[in-house]
Amino acid sequence: MDLSSQTSDLMKIRIIILQLITLAVVASCSAVRSEYSCTQTIQSFVSKFNQQDVRGIRSLFQPRILGSKQVKMMNNNLIYVYEVAGKIQSINYNEQEGSKISYTSIHENTAMDLIFQLNDRCQLMSYLIKTHYPDSLPQLVRNTTSLTLPFQGEWYVEWGGFTIDQNYHNAHRNMKGAIDFSIQDQEGRLFSNQGKKNEDYYAFNQPVIAPCKAVVVKVIDGIEDNRIGKPNALDTYGNLIVLKAVNEEYLLMAHLKRGSILVKAGQTVNPGEVLAHCGNSGYSTKPHLHFVVQNVPDLFHPTGAYSYFKNITVDGELKQDHSPVQGELVSNSMP
Repeated sequence: MDLSSQTSDLMKIRIIILQLITLAVVASCSAVRSEYSCTQTIQSFVSKFNQQDVRGIRSLFQPRILGSKQVKMMNNNLIYVYEVAGKIQSINYNEQEGSKISYTSIHENTAMDLIFQLNDRCQLMSYLIKTHYPDSLPQLVRNTTSLTLPFQGEWYVEWGGFTIDQNYHNAHRNMKGAIDFSIQDQEGRLFSNQGKKNEDYYAFNQPVIAPCKAVVVKVIDGIEDNRIGKPNALDTYGNLIVLKAVNEEYLLMAHLKRGSILVKAGQTVNPGEVLAHCGNSGYSTKPHLHFVVQNVPDLFHPTGAYSYFKNITVDGELKQDHSPVQGELVSNSMP
């Protein structure tokens, strides 16, 4: 997933993961509330969320606490959460810490953590909606499945490595260890001409291949490729494929070109088989391939893991069991 100076702040707010922060805490409460003293406010929030009544939710806040930017952000985030998670079917109280009360909200499609901060009049000061991670999810640090790189030829590692400086994905649980791949020319440019069109980028429409024998478990297609510099904030991953490897590890390839996916769910694919073509769909500012190993197949609760590839060439040197790092030029090698 690509990060530019124009979009980095928004990316931290909306990720592929499903971590959504709608408002910052701007004040502290003057009195500690009990879980039951503001039940009506919480129930009103749930009802208005399910109705997508953003104006109504705004009315639950302390007057003058919301500026125009916060209102617009809240509107976009509520729509996104609703589309991904669905209506709230029930909420379960978790705990209270000072002025903050937390719940687990059970939606039609998944569960979320819902945290409210209220003042002494039971008016909202802030709220936070984020992905709920059950303790029962499998743990995964790196792949044990033998992988080749998911492309042909030599590609450039835009984001990859073990630090946040090398790889901003590491700041997000659902994308930890993810790698963004592009193609450079000899001058280090990612595009020809002026780079104003997707077709100018060397990675655009390049084949994306299966890195191992696997079963296709999820396919999303039909999402338009973006104009350069104009990410789609409502479809984080865009067109994508999720593969299930033999060791119960799941491989996500995202931002694929619309209409290019050649496989379907349930299909078995072999190493090197062309699956799709690189695109610029979803939350992406330019064509590139987003690749991540994760512990579950769904897009709601994944924890990313570091990707290691066997028999690859890194800056002209043969390496085995290597996890690509930002700035490297990598390609598959014969064993």
